[in-house]
Amino acid sequence: MLTAIYSIIGLFLILTIYSAWQRRQLYKEVDRLENEKIQMMNEPVAEELKRIKGLTMSGETEERFEQWREEWDYIVTKLLPDIEERLFDIEELTNKYRFIRAKKNCSFVEEELAAIDKRMKEIIHEVDELVDSEEKNREEVQEVIREFDHARHQLMEQKASLGGASETFSLRLSDLEENFNLFEEHTEQGNYLQAREILLKTRQDIQREAALMESVPQYLLRMEKELPKKLDDIENGMKDMEEDGYNLKHFSITWQINEIRQRIIALLPLVERLQLDDVDAPLEKVDQEIEDIYETLEQEVLARETCRSKVPALQEKVESMPELLDGLRSEIETIKLNYQLDDAQEKEALSFEQKEKDVTGRFRALEEAYENQKQSFTSLQKQFAECEEDCDKLMDAVQLMKDNFQEMRADEHKAAQELLSAKRQIQQAEKRINRSNLPMIPENVHVHIEDAKERVEDARRELSEVPVAMKRVNEKTEIAKKDAAESEDLVDHIIKQAGLAERVIQYGNRYRSQSDHVQINLLKAEDRFRTGLFDEAVQLSLEAVSFVEPRAAERLQEEAYSKSS
Repeated sequence: MLTAIYSIIGLFLILTIYSAWQRRQLYKEVDRLENEKIQMMNEPVAEELKRIKGLTMSGETEERFEQWREEWDYIVTKLLPDIEERLFDIEELTNKYRFIRAKKNCSFVEEELAAIDKRMKEIIHEVDELVDSEEKNREEVQEVIREFDHARHQLMEQKASLGGASETFSLRLSDLEENFNLFEEHTEQGNYLQAREILLKTRQDIQREAALMESVPQYLLRMEKELPKKLDDIENGMKDMEEDGYNLKHFSITWQINEIRQRIIALLPLVERLQLDDVDAPLEKVDQEIEDIYETLEQEVLARETCRSKVPALQEKVESMPELLDGLRSEIETIKLNYQLDDAQEKEALSFEQKEKDVTGRFRALEEAYENQKQSFTSLQKQFAECEEDCDKLMDAVQLMKDNFQEMRADEHKAAQELLSAKRQIQQAEKRINRSNLPMIPENVHVHIEDAKERVEDARRELSEVPVAMKRVNEKTEIAKKDAAESEDLVDHIIKQAGLAERVIQYGNRYRSQSDHVQINLLKAEDRFRTGLFDEAVQLSLEAVSFVEPRAAERLQEEAYSKSS
């Protein structure tokens, strides 16, 4: 019972302390909101609005002043008093311990104060903007007028260099001058913001016109003097080239120059109308075309020099080809007495004749065009280079065929030496196997050696044929060499395996009496050894020894391999 009483008392104390703490927090929040409200009431909105009375109270200024004053009166007489009442309500709710609702109302009041504060600052900013516009307009209008007068004076000074564009400038400056009257009208009517927009745009337009006055003479100089001079220089250079023996009728440069002149003339009205952006790209194209013409003429000069230096050397090559082919034909006849040529070689040799005729015919045609200037040197240079390339390819192909004929003779000698070596290799292998004292020589060894002998003899018979077909000789020689090497490897393997089997069986004899397994495997190994099955003899004898002494078997193998190597 006593415990329950203490619990109730403790709970009461906790609630009392919590309530006191909440009331204190809410009172602090109400005081903070009250201070914000007082600060807003002390904002100098009314003083800012009084600044407008120094302006002309008509038009836009009067409308905006009335709007701002009504908004400020509404804030002072309606919104802020309503907030004062809500703060009293919050205190009353707090005294009644209705903390949740009191907090909710605090949030509402804070949001309303934030919205009021935002609008008050906007009003102050808009008032400052209006008043500042009037002040800046008053200060800057004289500067803009001076800039306008300077632009007009600039127009008078540069009238001659502006050409037909001077009339356009004059009309546009007259239009800009009307903006000053419009500016004064809006200022007198109290439309200071609109007047400022007009003033700023007018200044921007004046500056643009001044910049155009600087650019237009440069465009006209370029189009009326510089570019035409470049075209005249090109025409004079072409006359000098023609006097020096160049035939420039193969190019359309004269037509191109006239067409460029017409395009330049067509661009002049755009400059007079100050549409300079529409002129830039076409002028860049004209510049590039002029550079291309210079490049074309320079290439023509270089091409003539190249032709003069290289045509005689090419002529010597072309005239030497018949003699080169005659030599090839003679060599082919000699070769065919001793060797067979395959179809591909025959066809290639025949194709050389036609290629020589083609190259010679092309050169003669180009030579005639070069001597009579029927084509431009630039075109001829390229065609002479292609003709020389074809001539070099043909001469290289002829020389390659001659080299192949020389290789054919070398291959014949090489094949004879290789077959002799293969025959000796087989004989040596046969002697080794016969002297090896093996109980029996495996049948496959005899078969392999006999086959290898037959391969060598077949290749030698092919080599003795006249004319020799070197392709077949080389193929059969490779097969004979391969079989000879395999015969030698097989004999070497048989002898090594027989020696290893014999050594392992002898080593395993010491364990015959100790194990039936060893005895049986060694007997099998001896049987395989006597019948020439040496691989099986090695396997069985190693298995027997490994049964009683595993490391000994490995050692015997390593010793046998080390001796063989």
